[in-house]
Amino acid sequence: MADSAAVVSQQQQNQRKEIYTYEAPWTVFSLAWSNRIQQNSQFRLAIGSYIEKYENSVQILKTRYTQHHPQVEPIMDIYSACTIEHPYPCTKILWSPEGMKNTPAAGGGGGNFG
Repeated sequence: MADSAAVVSQQQQNQRKEIYTYEAPWTVFSLAWSNRIQQNSQFRLAIGSYIEKYENSVQILKTRYTQHHPQVEPIMDIYSACTIEHPYPCTKILWSPEGMKNTPAAGGGGGNFG
């Protein structure tokens, strides 16, 4: 029991609170965090645009480590993994439910015109 408490304590000490920024190329209208809690899941955030034309988009954002210099610790940054064209602003973006563990994470969105 004491060993597991020591491991948890060590993990808490290794965790750092960090702030990351990402500047979208348009006004962000909707977003959804991926709630997968599996060990190998990556950070994923879907963001939807608000453009008053039929040229809206949804971006899937992920994180990666980037090493700018061999003697400096790698830093994590957020990047756009893909962009999906959408004619209307997405009023809601959703990820597949957590209970579907053997399926890849999928997202969906919808827009309302009128």
